[in-house]
Amino acid sequence: MGKLLVLNYHRITADSDVIDPAFLHFTISETLFEEHLQLLSELNIPVMELSAMQKLPDSALSVAITFDDGHRSDFEIALPLLKKHHFSATFFPVVHHINKEGYVSWEELHLLNKEGHTIGSHGLTHRRLSRLTADEVRTELQLSKEMLEKELGSPVELFSFPYGDFTSEIEGMAIETGYSNCVSTRFGFNTQNNSVVLQRWNIKRTTSAGELKRVLQQHLPTLVKYRLKSQLSTGFLRIRRT
Repeated sequence: MGKLLVLNYHRITADSDVIDPAFLHFTISETLFEEHLQLLSELNIPVMELSAMQKLPDSALSVAITFDDGHRSDFEIALPLLKKHHFSATFFPVVHHINKEGYVSWEELHLLNKEGHTIGSHGLTHRRLSRLTADEVRTELQLSKEMLEKELGSPVELFSFPYGDFTSEIEGMAIETGYSNCVSTRFGFNTQNNSVVLQRWNIKRTTSAGELKRVLQQHLPTLVKYRLKSQLSTGFLRIRRT
């Protein structure tokens, strides 16, 4: 059975830039990002659209590339490098951040879409959904979807949970809103038998090309390490909800 590994990036900086401490953990350099893309090319691993889960090859590993938050680097750095390597990606902007300093504009989202990339929703405000009322969650899900669809003129069927935090009730609301798939930050590989919520690997500034290669080659000690980290993180989120 085929597997899909979803890579999740946030902010990319030029090598000479000073990294904002607020974004340090999930910021990687332009050079490292290209090393990741080059590795995918060298290993001849298919990079597919996140929305094409039903077309997952039966006996191969595929990768999907995603970006959370809608940082300006999605357009300024990621787009040219993706184009250079002939890869597509899914971008999840926070709707209320669009057009703000440091984030993509509506015009840039149009251009990303025009270049063949998918636009999903990361909510209206990036608030932790498990801390909101049911009505507030529905607003985050529904209004962000409607605003993106109205502006882009195309369906928005993918949702990225802010902070990777969700409950079964929130998952049900996302389905009712019309999302076909949501993405979490739980590490793992996806198959066609997955639930609506897909697993995803959060790439950090310390994720070297060598580390990525070990995961792509499914090196068992490396996979165990990330699964344990993911389980601890998921348990921590549950504790924070209580």
